[in-house]
Amino acid sequence: MNQNQALNRLRKELAQIKKNPIEHIECSPLENNLFEWHYVIHSLPYDPYKGGFYYGKIVFPVDYPYKPPSIELITPNGRFKTNTRICMSNTNFHKESWNPLWNVGSILQGFLSFMLEEDATTYGSMTSTSEEKKRLAKSSAEFNSKIPLYCKLFPELVELAKKNAREEARQAVGSSRQDSTSNSTIEEASHSGNYLYSWILAIIVLLIVIYIAK
Repeated sequence: MNQNQALNRLRKELAQIKKNPIEHIECSPLENNLFEWHYVIHSLPYDPYKGGFYYGKIVFPVDYPYKPPSIELITPNGRFKTNTRICMSNTNFHKESWNPLWNVGSILQGFLSFMLEEDATTYGSMTSTSEEKKRLAKSSAEFNSKIPLYCKLFPELVELAKKNAREEARQAVGSSRQDSTSNSTIEEASHSGNYLYSWILAIIVLLIVIYIAK
């Protein structure tokens, strides 16, 4: 297949994605190399990946779409090894099962579905606890922010991560203040109760003294 045909196909797919973005996934080819695309899975609403920004790349062959691409993740995630090609039916590990009708969008959607299937294992996958995945999700934005290419390709996600961090800090402060207020209320109630108890006890003692004096 002529390389220009592959480039034309990728340009069409890029235009299609810009017109119909993929939910929870941002992707962009390199400015000087349309055969290498970078992507970020983000804003997942469920644990253990909630709040994570998972950065990776897809490399297409010059005879795409008749040959499949490779895919890998760069951000530590607990589900897949980093900087390692991941084996799936729509990657170059399984050329025999590749379908030329697949495209960038369907590849990334399939990868996300596979990522969320915790029981599914393959070459490039790894095992970790849910707590470890949550920890990595929380540190993913900071990890990505140290990669210049990530910041260049996805500046809006860098800002989204900062916004999320500010909101999380604001909620933490609000929760801390609420806890402090609750504790103060409990302490005040406790002091009031102790005062009332002492007052009642004093009255009882006084009545006993009066009774004895009679």
